[in-house]
This record gives sequence, C-alpha cells and structure tokens, in this order.
Amino acid sequence: MTVQHAREGDEQAFALLYGAYRQEVLGFVRARVHDAHLAEDLTSDTFLRALGAIGRYSPTGADIGAWFCAIARNLVIDHYRSSRVRREVLVADSRVFSTTTAASAEESALAVLLREPVRDAVAALPAQHRRTIVLQYWAGWPNDRIGEALGGRTPGAVKALRRRALSRLGTVLGPDMSPGAGPRPDRSS
Repeated sequence: MTVQHAREGDEQAFALLYGAYRQEVLGFVRARVHDAHLAEDLTSDTFLRALGAIGRYSPTGADIGAWFCAIARNLVIDHYRSSRVRREVLVADSRVFSTTTAASAEESALAVLLREPVRDAVAALPAQHRRTIVLQYWAGWPNDRIGEALGGRTPGAVKALRRRALSRLGTVLGPDMSPGAGPRPDRSS
C-alpha cells in the first residue's frame, strides 16, 4: 500500500520507499560506475527523478525496486554517453583501458546487453523472459527475488526460465551476437 500512497502524493510513503530501496539502487549504480561519490550522486538523482514521476508510475506486478533500478540504469547510460565524461578521461587514467584488466562477468554481460541489437532482441522477448533477463542482468537481483517478482517462482524455476530466455536470445541474435559470445569481429577490412 506504500506505493499507492506515494503515487497519491504522500511524502512519508515515498520516504519509506526511499529507505527500503536506497541501498539496492546504490549497489546497482556503484557496480556500474566504480566511483563512490558519483554513485551517490546518481542514486540521489534516481530518487529525485522517481519522486517527480511517481504519480505516473504504473505497477506491472513487479517490485517497484525494478522501476527504481531502470531509472538508475538510464542515468548511468546517460552519464557515460555525455561528452563531459569522455573529456574527463585523462591520459594518466589510460591504465583503465589496459588489456591486462579483465572485465568482470557482470560488466561483460552488461556490455553485451547495452548493444542496440541485443536491447531490441530483449525487448522482443515474451514478457516473463524479458523481465527475467532485465532483473538478472540489469537490476542484479538474485534468483529468489526474481522469483517473487514473477509471481512466486522458485529459484530453480527462475534459472530454467533464464536459460530458455538466453537460448531464445541466442537464436534471435545468431552465433556472433549470442550472450557470452563476446564482441563481434570487424569484418569491414
């Protein structure tokens, strides 16, 4: 009922939502920007944006935390797309791009999911497959929480659903773009 009260303009209800989801959103953002101060700023921006849009929030059966994480994801993407970020990378910071630094599995999955063809393919998946992929790879939710958001599925059922969703993505995208296949080779030369 807290969500409904927040949608009706109850500031205390929104404050309860903030308290309940702040750490989750902060962890989600921190895993993607690797800068504690920036993560705090983007988390604050997430809740400011959510506060302004809460009246338009339409519950889809998923936990409102997924909506907060979607807002945070968009802010992270906007941050990295901004020209300001590209200008701020100093030559001394070029070690970040070293070939000896291996990306984590989550970073690799996110890099694949951020590609436009993959985003389009995920958007074309059936609703439960799409929600499973988004909650797992974008929101970083554990299987038990995804199961709750999908109507009480067990963690094992979530794993099976995710496997089917990834298989379907692989079929749609083909072998060069399948999740886990890595970057596509440049065939222009």
